[in-house]
Amino acid sequence: MQDGDELMLSQTNVKSILSPVRHPEELYGAHFAFDVYRGCPHACIYCAAASDTYDLDAPDVIIDAKVNAVELLAQELVSKKEKCLIATGVLSDPYCQAEERFMLTRMACECVLRHGFHLHICTKSDMILRDIDIFKRYKQQLSVSFSFTAFNEKTALALEPDAPAPVWRFDAMRELSRLGIVCGAVFSPVLPFLTDTEENLQTLITACAACGAQFVTAFYGINITERQRKYFYRRLEACRPGLAERYAAVFGGEHVCLSPYAKDLSPFCRSLAQRHHMGYGMRAAAARISGGEQLSLFEE
Repeated sequence: MQDGDELMLSQTNVKSILSPVRHPEELYGAHFAFDVYRGCPHACIYCAAASDTYDLDAPDVIIDAKVNAVELLAQELVSKKEKCLIATGVLSDPYCQAEERFMLTRMACECVLRHGFHLHICTKSDMILRDIDIFKRYKQQLSVSFSFTAFNEKTALALEPDAPAPVWRFDAMRELSRLGIVCGAVFSPVLPFLTDTEENLQTLITACAACGAQFVTAFYGINITERQRKYFYRRLEACRPGLAERYAAVFGGEHVCLSPYAKDLSPFCRSLAQRHHMGYGMRAAAARISGGEQLSLFEE
């Protein structure tokens, strides 16, 4: 949210909650995914999901709480033949501010784990530590990835103004790792000409390693939808004057905007990750999550 914006919470009933994942290898090996909220108040300037959910220039941010999500989840899980990996937090952070009121994530996570499924949580929030009492009981079935864009707090604040500070995410990662829960980091997007520096990525990887991260994944670029582009460029310009013009000149109307340094950054980060005994890339992350530690060092 921007200054003056108001967070508005609404309740909605949905017809289904679990969605099949077309390419499990692109989502930690998960075969199904769910989100108990629609919309996200973190106000990340690069969020394509947000642009498809609500008017980015609207004065209020509306978060829809899917209040029948847990009931549906229990029903749909019973029909699944295999106890596969299920992911949450793909389109909306499950530990956004709305969770303080509705506690849908807490109930949904416990439901998935109680039914014997493995669960992967994607988040930017240290609020996840609130549910540590549940996670302690099911730690062999649980894995968590924390999302980062920048180690520098000033840069992170400009890019993710209402998300918990990176240092809080590191603290949460450290605590969950200490309990034996598989944790990792995802650097996405790595913004061209802004966060695509070896210094930023090396600092992030080193910090994650110190907090017990077992894997790192990264996307060295950003996907920009047409609906999002004007808003993103305006916010990018406020973050660093002249950068929006550079994006327009380099990428034009392209949807996938890769960092010009991507080919060098990938082996650089792979080497760093392996030096810290972390898996690198999505297949390696999936291997760590499933218990295949030895594979994770070399795959991808």
